[in-house]
Amino acid sequence: MSRSSVLPFFSLALAAVLVFGCDFGGSSQERESSPSDDGSAVALTLTRSANSNVPSSADSAFVRIWKPNGGYNLKDIVNVPDPGQQTEVSLEVPPGSGYQAGVLVTKPQEGSGSSSDSSRSSSDKDLVAHGSSSQFSLSSGDTARVSLDVNVADLVLEAPSSLQANEKDTVEVIYGVNPPDNDPSIFAERSSNSNFDYFDGTNLKEVSLVRSTDTTTTKDFEVVSSNVQSKDTIYVKVRVFPDFASDWVPVEQGFSSEFFPSEEGGPSFSVPVVPDSSSDSGTVIITFSQDGDGWKKTRHAVGKSN
Repeated sequence: MSRSSVLPFFSLALAAVLVFGCDFGGSSQERESSPSDDGSAVALTLTRSANSNVPSSADSAFVRIWKPNGGYNLKDIVNVPDPGQQTEVSLEVPPGSGYQAGVLVTKPQEGSGSSSDSSRSSSDKDLVAHGSSSQFSLSSGDTARVSLDVNVADLVLEAPSSLQANEKDTVEVIYGVNPPDNDPSIFAERSSNSNFDYFDGTNLKEVSLVRSTDTTTTKDFEVVSSNVQSKDTIYVKVRVFPDFASDWVPVEQGFSSEFFPSEEGGPSFSVPVVPDSSSDSGTVIITFSQDGDGWKKTRHAVGKSN
């Protein structure tokens, strides 16, 4: 067995594709109430570059301003601008410290989904990207400028380039976003059919707890090859369910599961099974990238060592 293949599946081809610039302006407001009721105006500007590869169906963003230690959580929905355009929203936030700002970029879910996935609704959204700022302060009369690094909802599957017959190994799934106060659920299935539908395969055994960073969520699964006498292939698909808490969403909005590299039919990730241990080994990299509103396999490279 040779380690390892890295199979990236990109939800967006980001090359200055989506830029969220957030200018937070504080201003004093006169009110017929106590001084503690003074607020600061928070102006957020969402800018989408003219050559954006974000799918044209991306239609909305959930905007959130909150304090991680609790006590404040403001959320709103804004439209995602057309390429070359901007969307502006103004929110009122009390002066204070320890604030964070974040956005979830979404689009309507693609298709009606598998009949086996009863949790999906026609009003569900697909996650496109996420960005959250570091902590900042707002002072009445001052201006705070905060930048957001927006990460795409991509997925990378790291797998053995091949397995021998009756061999056990792991595949590592890395999901490219991890919004605060949210733990995306990751599942995986296998099949001997490259065109299998998710929910018709066999569940892969989870062999690790979820490992999270500020920008990624990772989980490991066990894959075991059969005791075959000739070459075979294990096909794998991944499902991610971004179960966003009400902290992010101002309405009863559902999010649909995301399937990589597909939900129904092909393609699938593949792990070759080679019973002859003397076979050449190497690294396989399969890259999928956004092509308009569809997916396109752009490279399939195989490196072998003698």
